[in-house]
Amino acid sequence: MNHPERLMFVQLNRYIWAMAIFWSLIVFLSLTWNWIHSELNVQENARIQARTAYQKDILYRRWNSLHGGVFVFVGRHATPNPYLSAEEREIMTISGRRLALINPAYMLRMIYDLERASTDIRGRISSLKPIRPENAPDAWEAAALRGFRIEGQEASGIATIDGTEYMRLMRPLVTERSCLKCHEKEGYKEGDIRGGISVSIAMAPLRAALKPYRVALIFGHVLLWLFGCGGIGLAASRLRRQIRQRKAIEGALRESEERSRVLVENAPFGLSIMRPDQRFEYFNPKFIETFGYTLADIPDKTAWFEKAYPNPGYRDTVRKIWTADTCRPMGDAPEIDPKTFTVRGNDGRDRVIRFRNVPLKDGRQLLTYEDISKQVAAEDALRRSEENLRLLSSGLLAAQEKERRRIAYALHDELAQDLAVLTIEVKCIEEGLSADQTGLREACRKTHLHIIDIIENTRRLSQGLSPALLEDLGLSAAIRRMIEDFSAQTGIDVSLEMADMDHCFRPETEVIVYRIFQEAFTNIRKHAEATRVTVTVVLEDGEMTISIADNGRGFRPQVFRNRRCSGKGLGLIAMEERVRMLGRTLHKSSDDGKGMRLVFAAPLDRACGEVP
Repeated sequence: MNHPERLMFVQLNRYIWAMAIFWSLIVFLSLTWNWIHSELNVQENARIQARTAYQKDILYRRWNSLHGGVFVFVGRHATPNPYLSAEEREIMTISGRRLALINPAYMLRMIYDLERASTDIRGRISSLKPIRPENAPDAWEAAALRGFRIEGQEASGIATIDGTEYMRLMRPLVTERSCLKCHEKEGYKEGDIRGGISVSIAMAPLRAALKPYRVALIFGHVLLWLFGCGGIGLAASRLRRQIRQRKAIEGALRESEERSRVLVENAPFGLSIMRPDQRFEYFNPKFIETFGYTLADIPDKTAWFEKAYPNPGYRDTVRKIWTADTCRPMGDAPEIDPKTFTVRGNDGRDRVIRFRNVPLKDGRQLLTYEDISKQVAAEDALRRSEENLRLLSSGLLAAQEKERRRIAYALHDELAQDLAVLTIEVKCIEEGLSADQTGLREACRKTHLHIIDIIENTRRLSQGLSPALLEDLGLSAAIRRMIEDFSAQTGIDVSLEMADMDHCFRPETEVIVYRIFQEAFTNIRKHAEATRVTVTVVLEDGEMTISIADNGRGFRPQVFRNRRCSGKGLGLIAMEERVRMLGRTLHKSSDDGKGMRLVFAAPLDRACGEVP
């Protein structure tokens, strides 16, 4: 890693740590806010409980007040109120039991005593001018009472009572009409605030109920913090990987650009770039070496046409081809086919150049110039050599046919005749022998039969060298006779569908077609291992299309090429050359175990059936 990259990664690490710290701060603030909010919710729940208890106490008091107080039996839980001044504070029942009048304030006091013994709720009724000394307010209550001005006000807050934290709530106690019986003498009027009722709710149970929520809150925020840190780490890792990949791509791009520059500078062909305004912006060294022109010599396309194509007619032709290629919509021709022109260089020498025009997406054109002068000259020389070889091959085949005809006639006219005379002489010798010379007679008979076989073989050989049927009966009959002999000698079934070919070709063409058939069936006999051969001859489009197919073992094309290179496979080579003499191509298709198919066409020399 080089120094700039190291600095970049150091800066990246700083950003990542800053992001992690920022994320930690967000999570901490969220936890703090939720913690405080939960505490406020607990306090509000405590206030709601205190308000509910207050409303209940007010209803109890109002009920008592509406009834003018209630009488209860005097006992351990209920004693007469010593601070109540009423005519009937105590009464006696007929049965002799004492009843004490319980006024609203005294009843609330007794209820609060019961609550304090069995619940965490504490209630008190107090006043700044209490009748009962126990109703004197404590410091918190006194501050709240001094702050009350109108009905409906409320004082609340967290305070400690006997070492325990409580939510304390106090509301004013308003003088009602039913209260004036006892409190009018103290100067109170209806609607005056003469004290207050305070309710205290212990916070410990509420906070205990809140504990699972706070544990879940802490656990959730820890998970959230870990998830965020993991995301930051993952993003940082991916960012580092992307940076490394980008650096690798930039390095690869620089290497690619360098390779491209080296390739362009050392390309074995000329290369130029032309702008959309038809001005050249670059020539590679090979272009300058090939043509001798620089950008100063040919700054634009017009100068190129003037110098490279000095002949006006040829120049106009090239310009039309160029315009037709470059003016086509790219959707119609995604690629422009290579073109070959003769170009004159700065040294005055003409060169055959193959052009390639590659339109670029930015409107420029990339042009390549390949000097194929030597290749064209070599191809012309090769073409002339092939034509000479073909003429020589045709001459050799014609001489071969002439020599075959001469040998066939010699076999038929001389050897066959001599053998016929020899059979007559052997027969005469046999007939001249006495009856008791049976051994000699049997020898003469066998010799006679052997000579007849020789005559038959000679006839077949003569016919193979120069088939008399081809001259006597025509091409169709000669081919049928050849196929019948082939099937009889090999036992291979041959299916023949043949249009009439008589009088369709010149005699030389008929011999060529016959020889192709002869060579094809010879190859099938020697190599195919076939059980069936199919021959079709169809007249179409002014030529005979001939197909010969077998179901033999076939061969792979590579095997055939190897046989040609090793000097084998001359039969197919001879057939290809004979078909080429007809101006056509022999088509071969084969594969291992799938037989072989030969197809060629023979152009008609005259209308079929027309007698020359």
